[in-house]
Amino acid sequence: MNRIIIILFFVITIHISSEAQSIGLTFGGGFISGNSPNISSFTSSFFINSPPLFNDAFSLRLSFLYNGDYNALLPNSTNLYNPFIKGISLKGITMQEMDNFYYVDEGFGLLVLDDRIFSGINATDFGIVISVGAGIDLRKSSPKGLRIGAGTEYAFTFTNTYAKYFSVYLTGQYFF
Repeated sequence: MNRIIIILFFVITIHISSEAQSIGLTFGGGFISGNSPNISSFTSSFFINSPPLFNDAFSLRLSFLYNGDYNALLPNSTNLYNPFIKGISLKGITMQEMDNFYYVDEGFGLLVLDDRIFSGINATDFGIVISVGAGIDLRKSSPKGLRIGAGTEYAFTFTNTYAKYFSVYLTGQYFF
């Protein structure tokens, strides 16, 4: 089962990256948990957007994410192990332009998380992810350029350790 899902994500990754319309980064904060109390964390991700599919407002987004304990960023931390989760998601993204300057986007999709919240556990969990973002489109009427904004994302899983995360982030996206 895991091999089929990995192969499926690999094929989708090749397809999206060969026809990518934009790439982006996010960085922010939130929490992670998996059979544990919430742990405050930083969140980061890299994503690739496909060209619009059915109409100009719907596209696919493939994201690679890493959420880890804030202590991993502190220079004087004496923790021997810092909890983290990493994963990959595939979301359908819809975007609405408010005028030629502002935008709102929403996403919903599937998620695979590698839960490393406890040092002795390495569990693969499957679930869903939901996101909402808004920002400023600096492209004006050009198809190429930069978009910046802020958003929030929530993901939860249905298997193994029931890993989940919540994040609030800043994002930058470049269209080419």
